[in-house]
Amino acid sequence: MDAVKDSFSVFIQKSQQIGDVVQEMSTLVQNAVQSHWQVVDLASKVKKPSQEDLAQILKPIGQLMQKVEEFKQKHRTHDLFNHLAAVSEAVPALGWLSVTPTPAPYVKEMADIAQFYTNKVLVAYKDKDKLHVEWAQSWIQFLKDLQTYIRQVHTTGLVWNMRGDDYKSGTSISAPPPPPMSGMPPPPPPPLTMTGNGAQADTDANARAALLRELNQGTDITKGLRKVNKGDRTLATPASDRSSRSKSPDPRTTPAMNRAPKFELEGRKWALEYQNGSIQEQFTIQATEMSQSVNIYRCERIMVIVQGKLNSITVDSCKKLSLVFDDIVSMVEFINCQGIQAQPMGQVPTVTIDKTDGFQLFLRKESLGVELISAKSAEINICIIDEATGDYKEHAIPEQLKTTWSGNHFKTEALEKA
Repeated sequence: MDAVKDSFSVFIQKSQQIGDVVQEMSTLVQNAVQSHWQVVDLASKVKKPSQEDLAQILKPIGQLMQKVEEFKQKHRTHDLFNHLAAVSEAVPALGWLSVTPTPAPYVKEMADIAQFYTNKVLVAYKDKDKLHVEWAQSWIQFLKDLQTYIRQVHTTGLVWNMRGDDYKSGTSISAPPPPPMSGMPPPPPPPLTMTGNGAQADTDANARAALLRELNQGTDITKGLRKVNKGDRTLATPASDRSSRSKSPDPRTTPAMNRAPKFELEGRKWALEYQNGSIQEQFTIQATEMSQSVNIYRCERIMVIVQGKLNSITVDSCKKLSLVFDDIVSMVEFINCQGIQAQPMGQVPTVTIDKTDGFQLFLRKESLGVELISAKSAEINICIIDEATGDYKEHAIPEQLKTTWSGNHFKTEALEKA
């Protein structure tokens, strides 16, 4: 508990020193974390409430987490956007309160996503500003300490005090002022042994976005528990309906939140967001300056054509998307995507692929000098055109690595075949 408190205090301190939007977001996050600890404190005093009461208890946390996400979206063109994304992508980790039976791995999933953005901060400020480096490290350390605390105290889910008082329906835990971080609640007493009908129902919480949406439902969360559709997850399902295996949430499979579609130029950045085409709908972007960039976020089943030379393109959390672009000054990156096809018509120095499955890159003679960097991805295929015949030949990128000890250091090489 002390480690969690200390690392979060360091994060708040560093955020205040950086100032600007980072400090503003840290205030929102602090409110969410304090509300989160209030629920943990409540669980140490009372018995587990009904599902309807639990939804009401968790609703304020969901609303606070939503404010963090909205703040990030509002500042997508800010120079410190990677800082905001690192925090926003991981703050749903506070939703572990409704995750069973593996809340600690759920938090780790959120930390892994955040680390993609903190790594960008580390690279950008490594030789420029030590403060930003320490800020990124403090945020990841807080998530690690939180995971450790959950694994030790709430191994299979939030522990309620089975010897405590009954929870009084309608009691608000957000009315009093939030307690200081130094007043974090102690671990609750161990639960009584439960068997048969007394066992708590497991949760099927696979998605970060779904979790945010469900936390905000309040009492509506209990509707429809008797019928669970394939794509509709609830915070808790009856024990008879739950899966026998627990799966960690995968951000690549989460549905897009209910947002208004966007397609506009914001300063020097083109924003194409929340576009969902029933067919391969086409969007054309005409770059007029090399300093412009394109950000494609949460789009499905669309085709994007980028004309003109520009700085960079980022494709984040998209599915079944086709991308055709001209010359790139910096890089093209794909993050948390599925079913992507991309084709450069000119030169592109670097293409990065992170947490993406089902990726095809079509290269012509002009783009053969590209450097490809991939991590945590599967089914990556590079198709090279035969200038004589006009046909493409497919080359699979190895997904497995072999590491051996050479005597004084480790040597890692790709395995061409599994």
